[in-house]
Amino acid sequence: MGFVTQAGVAIGLCKQTALEFPTWGKAVNALCVCCILVNLLFGPIAFRWVLQKVGEANADANFLQTGPGVPQWNTPVFTPKHPTAEIKVVELREAVSHAS
Repeated sequence: MGFVTQAGVAIGLCKQTALEFPTWGKAVNALCVCCILVNLLFGPIAFRWVLQKVGEANADANFLQTGPGVPQWNTPVFTPKHPTAEIKVVELREAVSHAS
């Protein structure tokens, strides 16, 4: 959802450019809107792909976990590489399980 507000500001700036510079502003406006559209459509997909390539996300993680409205805490979505991060994840899981 953060992309939507950024896109709104960028489209507003593109429109202002088109109004201020009538000779070449419309072409810049069209180019900017196309770039914003491509970023909104493919940005999250490309970001996830890069995270998987560098090993910061599980390639086989199931983000759409099924169940009766309760997340499955046994399925790791994030595998930390630092030992203290693993401890924090375990502590967080324990705290959530004790809270419910």
